[in-house]
Amino acid sequence: MSSAVMGKQYVAAARADNSFHLISDGHRAVELAGKPGAHLYTQAEFRGTAQSVSPEFWMDTFIPLLRRFSSERVAARLTAAAKRARTHVDTYQAGELGPAELATEIFFDRQLTRPREQFRSRASLHCHLRSLRESRARLRIGLPLFSRKPVSPVKNRGPYPDLAEIASLLRCHELAAMLSWVYDEEVEFLIFADGMKYRRACRTAMSRVQWYQDGLRFWSDQLGIGDLVKIVDYEDALSSALGVDDTWRRESRYEEYCAQMAATYGRYFDPYDPKSSLAAIGEMSPEGAQLAYTFRSIASTVSYQTDELTERVVRGEDEAACQYLTYIGNVFVDLRSAPSGTSSLVDVARDVELRTEAWQAAIRYVAISLVDRELDVWSLINPAGVKMTIHGKSGEIQIRPTRSEYTGVTAQHSVGGITHSSKGNKITFSYRLQHESGGDTPVLFDGPASSAGREGIPTLIQAMAVDQQPICYVSSTGRAPLEILSDCVADL
Repeated sequence: MSSAVMGKQYVAAARADNSFHLISDGHRAVELAGKPGAHLYTQAEFRGTAQSVSPEFWMDTFIPLLRRFSSERVAARLTAAAKRARTHVDTYQAGELGPAELATEIFFDRQLTRPREQFRSRASLHCHLRSLRESRARLRIGLPLFSRKPVSPVKNRGPYPDLAEIASLLRCHELAAMLSWVYDEEVEFLIFADGMKYRRACRTAMSRVQWYQDGLRFWSDQLGIGDLVKIVDYEDALSSALGVDDTWRRESRYEEYCAQMAATYGRYFDPYDPKSSLAAIGEMSPEGAQLAYTFRSIASTVSYQTDELTERVVRGEDEAACQYLTYIGNVFVDLRSAPSGTSSLVDVARDVELRTEAWQAAIRYVAISLVDRELDVWSLINPAGVKMTIHGKSGEIQIRPTRSEYTGVTAQHSVGGITHSSKGNKITFSYRLQHESGGDTPVLFDGPASSAGREGIPTLIQAMAVDQQPICYVSSTGRAPLEILSDCVADL
């Protein structure tokens, strides 16, 4: 039997017994970047399109509108949870509905989660919550989320959290707030920001990760959700739980995994033709399948050293952004057979190096993920807690951190937007590429000159103003952004 056939049988068997879990689904960024009409604003177009709002308006008018809608939805969803609990009373085998039953239904709220019985059933979750309740233990939810805004002109225009993160934080708070109403012990929603973990893979600057985490805590404070939602650095929490010796052993194991996967799969990766070579690698084993999928996801998030591409993107060079877009859109083009059919901006030698960087990043990403799974780190940093994730796996509850139709879309890989309807404003989560290809209006904070003489402007907002990073985009309606932002919120 050939090794390829054996590999297919191995992967199929692993999938069948539910031990095959992709670390990350393939991103839509590659597909969107390759579509006709994909376009990023030049610096001149951006300046000519962008409009600004004052920090005071955002903080004193818009943020309260978001909070009001979120509070109203919590009340409505609590009523819905009580109704669902009554329909599942036989599942719970309880004489009357209490905290454990109502809390179970909240975790199965399809507006905020995507529950799958094969990963975490109602019955098993209810048993867990009832046990916590009987021992009068606090309820701790753990969620790995919010790594960083990658240097990726396809996805964003700066390093700081924007409306996407603000709305996503509120969604997490809604879940925690509902649980705090029905569960009569302490409730904590711990968001383990894992940017320091995955900067190993993408080589993201440490300062960029830190700015992002500081920004998350700032918006958490402004939203007034810090009593229930806590931003915790994943690496700090894990290092504290492991201790010095085991932390060192974790790093050593990570290096071993990197070397092992590079030796096992590196010979099969072809940077001239990633599509075919990754397909072959993906059939070799579950580990190979993870590498193949991760390459597709990670290609648009790596901090590229080749041709100083990332540094030039950060500097705001139009040519660099255009080269980046072309590279991502053609990342699976076979450079041997059709280099002339791509674009004049495609440099074969450069793209081979960029693709090699992405492959190496995929190895590092899968390596640290597999090490932490091997160590069962969640039993250390959140023992007896409920684990939620973006990509549901066995024993976990899949959260919907955004209202996007694509359940894997996260705030860190998008920019918040606003579309207006007759019912009010709806918060959207889209790539910068989607906003700018669609002609959306970037909304900036007033710059330093406009802020002159105004004291108390938060450091984060000043930084966003100086860097001209949009706090959101607004779909074109012919109305001024200030007028649109003043309307009520209809969904987030």
